[in-house]
Amino acid sequence: AVQADLQSLPSPPDTQDSVSGGGAVLATAYSLCSFFQARFEPVCSVALQSLGHLFVTHPRLMQRQDARDAMAAVFHSGSVPHRLDLVRVFAEYLREEQKRMTKENDAKVSDSPERRRDSVDIHVLIGNAEEMGDASVSSSIMQMYLDHLLDAVLSLHPLLTTVAFDVVCTILEQGLVHPVLCVPHVIAMQTSDDSGLRTRAVAIYEHLAEKHKSLIHAKNADCVRKAFEYRSAVLAARHRDSTTPFWVPGYILVEDVTRDLEATAHPVALLSHMFAKITIKNRRHEFLSMLVRGTDFDASATT
Repeated sequence: AVQADLQSLPSPPDTQDSVSGGGAVLATAYSLCSFFQARFEPVCSVALQSLGHLFVTHPRLMQRQDARDAMAAVFHSGSVPHRLDLVRVFAEYLREEQKRMTKENDAKVSDSPERRRDSVDIHVLIGNAEEMGDASVSSSIMQMYLDHLLDAVLSLHPLLTTVAFDVVCTILEQGLVHPVLCVPHVIAMQTSDDSGLRTRAVAIYEHLAEKHKSLIHAKNADCVRKAFEYRSAVLAARHRDSTTPFWVPGYILVEDVTRDLEATAHPVALLSHMFAKITIKNRRHEFLSMLVRGTDFDASATT
């Protein structure tokens, strides 16, 4: 049992400030969930999941400063289960948003051509404020929490990394943030030991390269740096109990099954997919020169 000092429970926030049209019930539920999530570890996970349900159905709550502070505290905590719960909230929110947009598009398509031709929709002329507002809220929320989600992608916990990367891929597919912000982390996931993550990272990178040809290579240096940092962290965790120095290889061994059902491993360059998308000769030279400059050092200083 958990004993709580309910005398310290804050008054419900003003309903207009909490969310438009939410009413006193929503304000009270939000206040209670926030209270228990922040103060009582035994019920923190349940309170966090309850907050998640409120966020999914009333996404404008996520724009409140106290909600932002609470979620930042969870993301910065060392609790993987709580971080995972919070990332799943964003995953659920994006799924619901996708369902809503699909339903709206289907409704528009189902309108007969005669009806669309014979009627003039005032919302089309002046802009549907509610629809436009919902779209801007989704983009604003994802931009607001993108850094936390990208940090979760680089987590060394496999499940947290997988769920967070799925969220980032969905964000990119829905066009809610500028793709250049996420490309370094996508490249980092192409170096993962998990074949499923590598495949997903290659697929989303090819999608971005096709859609944003002029922008995709704007952060090549950052991509290489982020991939190196991620592989260094993975290998450091793997050699945690060893005192022997380790080095970060630029390749990964991928297993193939031959026709004789024999498993063979062959090396694949970690940045091969990224380099393959650099089709312009001059840019390839610039990319290789950047790699060389990154490993350059003063030989006289070592003597």
